[in-house]
Amino acid sequence: MDKFIIPQEKSSIIAQFENNEIHELGKIDIPFLSKTVITENGYIVSICFGLKSKSTKLNIFDINGNLLLNKKEYKYESIACKNNVVYLGGQYISNKGELFALIDFSDANFSLKEIDLPIQTIERKSIDDILIRDNTLFLVDNLIFPKYIFQYDISSPDNPVHIDTAMLGNHGTYEHIEKGEINNDWIILFSQCVGRNGITQHISIIGKNPSTLSFYVYIPEYKQKKLINKSKEKGICDISLLKNYLIVLFEDGVKYLNLNKKIKKDKFKKLVKLTGNTIKDNYAGEIPHKIENRFLKISDKHCLLLSRNKYELLKLPK
Repeated sequence: MDKFIIPQEKSSIIAQFENNEIHELGKIDIPFLSKTVITENGYIVSICFGLKSKSTKLNIFDINGNLLLNKKEYKYESIACKNNVVYLGGQYISNKGELFALIDFSDANFSLKEIDLPIQTIERKSIDDILIRDNTLFLVDNLIFPKYIFQYDISSPDNPVHIDTAMLGNHGTYEHIEKGEINNDWIILFSQCVGRNGITQHISIIGKNPSTLSFYVYIPEYKQKKLINKSKEKGICDISLLKNYLIVLFEDGVKYLNLNKKIKKDKFKKLVKLTGNTIKDNYAGEIPHKIENRFLKISDKHCLLLSRNKYELLKLPK
């Protein structure tokens, strides 16, 4: 079975999923705030996020967790893998625009190859997620409108060929796409807008039965000279896509929605109720995008609910 990394606070875990159980194989020096892939030939490649917005590095390990190399040339934001090729997205350090690059780990020198985008790069824009469906790769171009999904043929993984560009809709000011999910039927994008009137979050469902779910999670109001949040909607921390189910991590628990049925906010059903040792410990009145609990998808039917010091296996609803 494929190995994967479970991010944790002190020491992350090299793990394997077999017979519906998580098997911990070892420890690795990767921080909780990270995104990691493992190549077919056993290299562990991790984007490690620092406390400062420009502080990201790319760490490369062997399969036993020994650090081989780290790279800091770019502001890395996204990572994906096919066979022995690792795809990287982000931004040039000088804010000169979107970065799309790859490293072919069939070659032991770990050289990074930049890939051309089909548009002229724009200052402060970024490639913030990379999604793969069979031999097609999707780049989510983020931050400044217009935003796009760039589509590449990766039948030859080390030679991506651009085949299509689709413009994304705009839901509000300073919209930032936090995460994308994909399977054969849907692309799901979770985004957040921040403006004078507060914070809204949006889940865009692209594919069968397309729709958008919008949540008004932070509406500022002064009451007795104190700023309060008058919204009654719970904020979203993360999303996952398991088969035909959209799984959403809200502040107060994990809920799911069957995408083959009516797509409405009131159709969500509860999967896991969170207690004080998970979300609420980290929430402390922060706006939702500051919360660090999240999902880690490990198969098309399973994902992990992560906090900094523990994890829980979630299964598809019956």
